[in-house]
Amino acid sequence: MGWINNRLLDSWFGGGKLPRQHWPKSIIDYKKWIFHPLKRRVAKYWVLILQKIFGMRVIAITGSAGKTTTKEMLFSILSLEGEAIRSYANIDPVYNIPTTILQCALGTKYLVLEMGVEYPGEIDFYCWIVRPDAVVITNILPTHLEFFGSVQGVCKEKTRLIYYLSDKKNLVLNRDDQYLKKIKSKGIWFGKKGDVRANNIKFSPAGSSFDLWVNEQMISVSIPMVGEQFVLNALAAAGVSCLFRVSVEAMKKGLANFSRPEHRMSLVEIRKGVWIIDETYNNNPSAARAALETVKRIQKKQSVNIVFGDMLELGQHELRYHREIGRVIAKLKPIVVIGVGCRSKVLLDEIKKLSKVTRVFWVSDWRGVKNKLDPFMKKNSLTLIKGSRSVGLDRVISQLL
Repeated sequence: MGWINNRLLDSWFGGGKLPRQHWPKSIIDYKKWIFHPLKRRVAKYWVLILQKIFGMRVIAITGSAGKTTTKEMLFSILSLEGEAIRSYANIDPVYNIPTTILQCALGTKYLVLEMGVEYPGEIDFYCWIVRPDAVVITNILPTHLEFFGSVQGVCKEKTRLIYYLSDKKNLVLNRDDQYLKKIKSKGIWFGKKGDVRANNIKFSPAGSSFDLWVNEQMISVSIPMVGEQFVLNALAAAGVSCLFRVSVEAMKKGLANFSRPEHRMSLVEIRKGVWIIDETYNNNPSAARAALETVKRIQKKQSVNIVFGDMLELGQHELRYHREIGRVIAKLKPIVVIGVGCRSKVLLDEIKKLSKVTRVFWVSDWRGVKNKLDPFMKKNSLTLIKGSRSVGLDRVISQLL
């Protein structure tokens, strides 16, 4: 009887596709028992009507990093071509995707959906609701290893999206990614050796500028974000735009004016000569390396300070990755590094071994950061604050501003 009940519940919650981690934890959680399952079904059939009868195109974006920024860039470009809707903020897609679908009207031309995954099986659930017309995979990185076990597990889940794509030519992939480049695809590749690529990349406090190459056409482009990782996001957005025959002029305008997500490499001068980089939305080994590389490139004669929060959900690999990032930080020879959270102790130990010029401090949570950091916030200094929302370093930004 229990088996029958479980099968019925499985079907009710999400067509047999919703991972058990998202099932209701309480008998009185009426939204998860009734409201959300009904909403998913309404969304499922509404988007099917919009796609099949009214010709709306659905673009699904997944990857380990850069999904939200790519989504905002692509939305900005496609909005110049017709009515477009995109996932709001970065709410759990299990709930966000149906909500976003139900915002679409008969005249909606493009729907851009962010499909982040945390648990195995989520891609199957998303595609039970909606089948994409185009797919973008930004990268495959060591994230959520606690649940996927390995980077190969992450790759298997995210590339599952390709299975649901009816026209495999409508696939946009990162040529520079060691996992994605193994995929045999006749779609569009972006990256250093891709169909869509960037040259002559330059950084300034206002953002990044580069020469965008699309179908052997070149146009100079600027984006209001600092970092090579965001240039790659722009290439991904341009790649999708190619699928829908958007002009390079529209790409340039859309990329210059997109709504930049909060807490992602935001360079702010809090007082004369005192700069901070707000990178407090998320933290994983690859994102940390990208942020540190950007600091290395934009640093002139400034002293460098670093606040670094724990990287979470890395499972059995967490100590190794914290040691690796500690070694990367040590090469920068910052004036001070403040570690936040128990895992950062390993990172600080590695820095102490490798950099004799760097002072290190450890604090248990975000509340202890400001007092340790204040003495080093001097004129001609650059401070990177790198962590995730769950560590709370965005609150340190609020204190400093």
